[in-house]
Amino acid sequence: MLIKKNFLICLAGLPSSGKSTFAQMLKEKFEKTFRIFKVLIIDPDKIRNKISPGKFDFNKEQVVRIKNLDVIRTALKNQFIVISDDLNYFSSMRHDLKKIADNLGFKYFIVHITTPLDVCLKWNKKRGRPIPNKVIKRISNKFDNFNKYYWDYPIIRYDHTKFQPFDGKTERIIEEIIEKIVSNVNSKKKKMRNLEKILILKKRSWILLQGRLLEN
Repeated sequence: MLIKKNFLICLAGLPSSGKSTFAQMLKEKFEKTFRIFKVLIIDPDKIRNKISPGKFDFNKEQVVRIKNLDVIRTALKNQFIVISDDLNYFSSMRHDLKKIADNLGFKYFIVHITTPLDVCLKWNKKRGRPIPNKVIKRISNKFDNFNKYYWDYPIIRYDHTKFQPFDGKTERIIEEIIEKIVSNVNSKKKKMRNLEKILILKKRSWILLQGRLLEN
């Protein structure tokens, strides 16, 4: 299957939701499908461990964030298909990734890992270095929904608890992701611009309608 350009995948989900497992499955399938491109999973935890080995330092989180975005930008420039294996729970975080992709002329896709909070807390206990439960709950409470901006909408949602290993369903989900990516990446920019204009016009119409209702 041929695509004209590499692209950026933004994973979004709670800690211990299975994002890294899904990222690895995507990587393996992408490299079999898009053979002319290599796939790079960028995990900020690895960057964080290099900057603050063996401990979490809140004061260095901004440095980690900047470095993470810089690595993603460089990888895209070097023709990698990039998977951001991060929480990306604020829309502003997702927008930072979109901005990088837009500035470089690459497409950007969101995959939402929707594993429920209670399952994430159970899986977290099995980790070698578990995250405090209160941190996971806080992230869950602050997680920005995907209903505010037209660009901030997942191409697919995936809940690990609804699929069993090797049952074929996960494979079909990944194939669906690939079909949507190929269709989008190979589409003409004009079509995308027209869609954006329609969404903007609809938003303006809604704002005008709200104004008239308030006047009455």
